[in-house]
Amino acid sequence: MDLSRRIDQTLEQVSPVEVARRQREQKRAQARRKRWGRFLITLVVVGSLTAIGYLTYDSSIFSVKRIEVRGSRQLSRDQVLKLAGISLGDNIFRLEMESAQAKLTTSPWVRSATVERQFPAIVRIKLNERASVASLSSPRAQYLIDKTGFVLARRGPLADSGLPLITDVDAGTVEVGERVKNAVLADALKAFLSLSPQLQRTVDTIQAPAGDKLVFITREGLEIDYGKAEDMEAKNEVINRVLKEESGKIIVIDVRVVTNPTTKPEVRKLGGVPAD
Repeated sequence: MDLSRRIDQTLEQVSPVEVARRQREQKRAQARRKRWGRFLITLVVVGSLTAIGYLTYDSSIFSVKRIEVRGSRQLSRDQVLKLAGISLGDNIFRLEMESAQAKLTTSPWVRSATVERQFPAIVRIKLNERASVASLSSPRAQYLIDKTGFVLARRGPLADSGLPLITDVDAGTVEVGERVKNAVLADALKAFLSLSPQLQRTVDTIQAPAGDKLVFITREGLEIDYGKAEDMEAKNEVINRVLKEESGKIIVIDVRVVTNPTTKPEVRKLGGVPAD
């Protein structure tokens, strides 16, 4: 009985060769399942990336639908967009913000610019523009300049910019997009900008043959002999006081020596004969 049981148990046992074979089959099956798993994962990833790529670069969802432009006073909206190279319908992901900002600052009017995008379809452009304060006269043209002498634009020699015309400055070669490095011009601008805003608006011409010979002439023909761009606060106080007290009665205010200012009265004529 014991012998028969041992024989049956022996017959039920699997030989080592068979065990090894079965283990190899199991490993092959596991390897096949892993390969199929990796293949399916790859398909999912590729499909997802394709879908994302389509949505990102080709879908109308991310087409620019609104462009906001702020701070533009000298440049029109169309000029700003042309400079930046941005249009409605552009893909918002393909826009190069830094490149657009650099392009905008190629305009002499633009001191700095920022370009931002708001997903999914809005672009915001903000400009920090230079402002023209005067027109610099030269033999062949006039040049609009800002408060630092930076040249913003070229105009014809007889153009009326509505700004004070600075004359008699030997500025040499003047180029749009560059600052005129001239001490006399710098003094003329400094003195002019120190005047009260109300007086600035009336100045028609700034004569600047030399740094100590600055003269402002208003549209009404009043001549202000200013001299050097120094003691400006005291000089401007004298000018403002005289204008308040004697406006319309004088044709010259001389503050070259601020401690001894002088004026020249307007000579009125009656019937062609100077009045006493």
